[in-house]
Amino acid sequence: MKRFVYMFSGWGLTAKLIGLFSLIGVVPMAIVGGIAYDAGKDLEAGVGIRFQEVAQNIADKIDRNLFERYSDVQVFGLNRVVFDRSGWYKSNEETSDIVKTMNQYVDTYDVYSLCILVDLEGKVTSGPAPRPLDRYESRVVNGRLQVGQIVKFEG
Repeated sequence: MKRFVYMFSGWGLTAKLIGLFSLIGVVPMAIVGGIAYDAGKDLEAGVGIRFQEVAQNIADKIDRNLFERYSDVQVFGLNRVVFDRSGWYKSNEETSDIVKTMNQYVDTYDVYSLCILVDLEGKVTSGPAPRPLDRYESRVVNGRLQVGQIVKFEG
């Protein structure tokens, strides 16, 4: 301790004040810096957890929506009225049970605004009148329906 006092006794008043103020200023600054660093780490972890929760909620909604649409396709595909080819190529609900059934699906499931049945060549077999795809060229290429004024397929 004497050595410490002896070392500082040779300093002038200005040097002692600068040393004392520096020591008094650095200690609180280090404490505040440590607190801010910890708070930043906590905030970073909280934001990461929140983003993870939001991402999981979005993925769950997408998964449920896709499952519901897949189920709807299965229900419609297994409906016996679709297999009755005498109802194909008719757009009137009174003459076609397929159109009547598809209109019931559109009314029941609010996700659909239009329901159209096409054959393997891409020609519209059943749909609401006027059938919107009838005025466009359409065909099926590699299992995909292509509809448009000029249908081109490359590849």
